[in-house]
Amino acid sequence: MTDSKAKIEIKVDNKENENKENKENKEVEKKENPPAENKEVKKEDDKKQNGKKTLNPIKQKGKAPQGERENLKNSTTRGSLKGKRQSIKKNEPPEKELFTKFGPKIINYKGEEQDLDINTFLKYNVIGIFFHGSWAPPSRDFAIKVEELYKEVNKDEKVFEIIQISSEKTLKSFNDNMNENRPWLYVPFNEPYIKKLVEDYKVEFLPTFIIVNRDMFVLSDNGRKDMIENEGVKAYEKWYKSYRTRKEALQKEKEEKEEQLNSQEEEHEEENENQME
Repeated sequence: MTDSKAKIEIKVDNKENENKENKENKEVEKKENPPAENKEVKKEDDKKQNGKKTLNPIKQKGKAPQGERENLKNSTTRGSLKGKRQSIKKNEPPEKELFTKFGPKIINYKGEEQDLDINTFLKYNVIGIFFHGSWAPPSRDFAIKVEELYKEVNKDEKVFEIIQISSEKTLKSFNDNMNENRPWLYVPFNEPYIKKLVEDYKVEFLPTFIIVNRDMFVLSDNGRKDMIENEGVKAYEKWYKSYRTRKEALQKEKEEKEEQLNSQEEEHEEENENQME
């Protein structure tokens, strides 16, 4: 009786284990082979998802994905356009040009030597470079007229500066010339830069009066002739008109370059959009 009961219990246990295994197998099979209805739903979801991926990202969201936009920002074309725009906006004082031409020192009308201050020149739109030699009678006579013009132009407000390049043979004659108290600036005696200035401005005789603007652009290479032909402040007005004409031409050139760059940037953006579609 005991053996029979044990056999029954063993059979029951075997049956329960068998049922359990069958149940687990069915669940695995169900996962691996979902119902046809579920398969269709999954296919529809996949189709929708794939459809989203094929859409133009610009048309879909109004802008390119972040990674692609960063690549566009760092592209060679965009970088070169940015460099050109910065070069147009760049407007640094012509400090290197001034120091190269006149040297690091200057003498004021009081006879005091000082460091050349870039702001001394940037205040004025018209500057006279006066090549002078007191040993030459025409220079002495012309210096008087230049001084009259200088004082007349600046009587209400100082708008005109002069820097004198003296070709004196001795330090004594240089100092004697400065002691005449003419109210402008001087390049120091026997300064090495003088020879280069004479060459740059093609000075062949004394006096020579070169008129430049604040960035050392030559407005007139014969200021002496201008003063002969235009009495009093009319000579200065002629130089100032040349300054204004050049300034307006540079402004127009800058605007044209800006417009050209804007057009190039628009074309560049359009090309990028076309490539991303």
